Amino acid sequence: MQPLLLRLLSELRSGRLTDLKQHGRRKAFFELALHPEASHLLKVNTYAGVRALRRHLLGSKARRELVRAERCAARGVATPVPLAAGEELDGVQLRRCLLLVERIPGAEDLGSLWHGRGAGRCGLGAAEQRRVARAFGAFARHSHEAGIFQDDFALNNFLLRRGAAPELWMIDFERARLLPRVGRRRRCRMLAKLHRELLDAPASLRLHFLQAYAGSPEASRWWWRAVEQEVALLAQHDLRRMGRHGLREGRLYRTVRDGTWRGVLRRDVPAEVLQGLREARAERLPEKGVAALPGFWKLYASPGSSLRRVWIELNFLHVRRRLAPTPLGYWWSSGASCILVVREPGDALRSAPRAEAEARALAALRDRTRALGFRCTAKDSLAVLRPRPDGRLDALWLRPSGLLARSPARSRGEAGQSASQPSS
Repeated sequence: MQPLLLRLLSELRSGRLTDLKQHGRRKAFFELALHPEASHLLKVNTYAGVRALRRHLLGSKARRELVRAERCAARGVATPVPLAAGEELDGVQLRRCLLLVERIPGAEDLGSLWHGRGAGRCGLGAAEQRRVARAFGAFARHSHEAGIFQDDFALNNFLLRRGAAPELWMIDFERARLLPRVGRRRRCRMLAKLHRELLDAPASLRLHFLQAYAGSPEASRWWWRAVEQEVALLAQHDLRRMGRHGLREGRLYRTVRDGTWRGVLRRDVPAEVLQGLREARAERLPEKGVAALPGFWKLYASPGSSLRRVWIELNFLHVRRRLAPTPLGYWWSSGASCILVVREPGDALRSAPRAEAEARALAALRDRTRALGFRCTAKDSLAVLRPRPDGRLDALWLRPSGLLARSPARSRGEAGQSASQPSS
């Protein structure tokens, strides 16, 4: 182990870490060849701008993740235990933390396999998908019974080695907690997050997963209903959160003011788009609707109306699963309000299908929206149809105007009937 760590320190000092996989503003991965018979992965978290005292008290993410991985392995859950954790300090200020893990030969993360290699296509065949779904369901149940609550219960936090008997490992314990027991509500929350990630998964595949997770067809039906209700609760929570963050200064948005007009813009909006926003805002139209501008869709509302709810919905749908075109800015005053949304070449506006292909695209959009915990109830909702290179059509919400999270009241009544609940 000591020669391995010495080689790692040498690589860090040399600055030759070039094989970078960025996974966010403060997290990156480097692939290293520290040993001729094994490859390693170095996870680096950067703490620029984070207060030193708080990090000093909490400890680094790498140190906490190392401890949690060791404890999970001790509870019988398959996980690659990190080899070492390190910290880079500047006085008392924590600058970086590092976690060294040996790569499992032939293992890939489930997220890359499911979301595919290009064009969003799944990298698993139909028969292999069923095998993996059953193995993943049994693995998820085992981890929950072991007391592991993984708040970030996502596909990319699991490794898979393909074969007749798929092998699985759990990774990334930054947001994991080890509990004496994981109750049904926490289990539903984790499964609901996984459900939202698999918007395009067929119902039969979800059923294979839940039957392996629940242990019987009767219990799997209970879990199916419980997960759908939890998805609705997550949808309500996310819309409220977007309502708080989508209208104020923050990491993704910035507020602007111009005379009597106020606005919210995405931080990555280029300068030439700002001019288009000003021109679109200055255009006075008599009533609410949608106008096609060069490169943009403009959603506008007459005096007395507000597009605030539409702005929140569009941002949520775009950020969550790209179910809406990129919203650029929202402007409002006492006289009117408008939203500018990116318009791609070939985009066509539709409120009702005119052909079989359009009907399929709009039906798929509604199904994916429903899987997020919403139903579209407004008759004036509009969608954009976008042609794909393979000739098919994609549908994206342009004016949802009525996405409502499904009420969980009925499910809570069902969940309260202990006789119908499976044993956990």
